[in-house]
Amino acid sequence: MFKCKTIVTIILSAILSLFAFASCKDAAVSATVIEASETLLVVRVDETDGAATLLDAMNALQEEGEISFEIADGMITSVGGKANETDPSMTSGTSWMLYTSDAANANADYGKEYNGATYGSSNYGASQLIVVEDGYYIWAYEAWSF
Repeated sequence: MFKCKTIVTIILSAILSLFAFASCKDAAVSATVIEASETLLVVRVDETDGAATLLDAMNALQEEGEISFEIADGMITSVGGKANETDPSMTSGTSWMLYTSDAANANADYGKEYNGATYGSSNYGASQLIVVEDGYYIWAYEAWSF
């Protein structure tokens, strides 16, 4: 009886493990680079599974050779080889700022004009921002200070 329970337990564990691994797939997303320059990157999400983040979209574009970026400690630190810069006093610098057409995830009080439309400052970083189909995501290299 003990041997039978052990075998059943092993088989059930194996089946549950398969389900766990099957659910660990990458989020599905398709995106297009609309514009890329030294100080601007505009991405449109064409399709998403509803769980994909902007980072998923950017990773897909980077794997396709469409863009390049670097991330450190969860923050985008460089786009297209242009890195964030901060002065030694930490009171000013230039950084990649994120804007989006997704009003539900943006702060309209801080906007960016692009092609006649205003995009709100994203409430989330690339790894937390769930993308929407036909959504625009703009990385702008901008100066800041306190």
